[in-house]
Amino acid sequence: MPTLKFDALTTDPAEQPPEEWWDIEVSTIWAEETLKRYYPLRFAAIKSHWQALMAMMIDGDQVWRFNAPGHCCGFINSGLLLVRDGKAIATLALSELSAADVITVTSNFPHRTWLGEKVPEEATLADLIPMFDKDLLAKWRAMQSMRQPGDEIRWFSNSSQAWAELCGICGLALIRHGEPVASITTASN
Repeated sequence: MPTLKFDALTTDPAEQPPEEWWDIEVSTIWAEETLKRYYPLRFAAIKSHWQALMAMMIDGDQVWRFNAPGHCCGFINSGLLLVRDGKAIATLALSELSAADVITVTSNFPHRTWLGEKVPEEATLADLIPMFDKDLLAKWRAMQSMRQPGDEIRWFSNSSQAWAELCGICGLALIRHGEPVASITTASN
């Protein structure tokens, strides 16, 4: 098994993930947008690696997402591969996301019916959640940095039935023109 060099680009054949880790072929547009969206706090640091990977591409190459064993799929991926003639030739391995990295940037989550009370504009995280960790604070600051004039932050929670079925989720959502554009989860069960 390879030892992944996180947040780095490697072309060493011995350090390429085995095929059983390969998840799905992705478009270069999807890959870049995913890096920007789910690694907003680190994108500047990994952007040069992404650009170097793209510079290596030739006609017929593919970009694949991969997940190391024990890692989640979906938003938390272990990295991206450049595949040529069925073999990985370059890997951009991404270290495990911390909670601070995971800011959901979307237009469909949370559902508008989940939105609740508006958070006062001058509220600090300490005003809202008496006990929080540095990761949640970093997420809060990152979401605040996305705020534009006219935006508001609102609490959200799914239904009491979802909580009773141990599928509850709640948090804070950045709302722009009535639509959620980013959110952070503060609790779930």
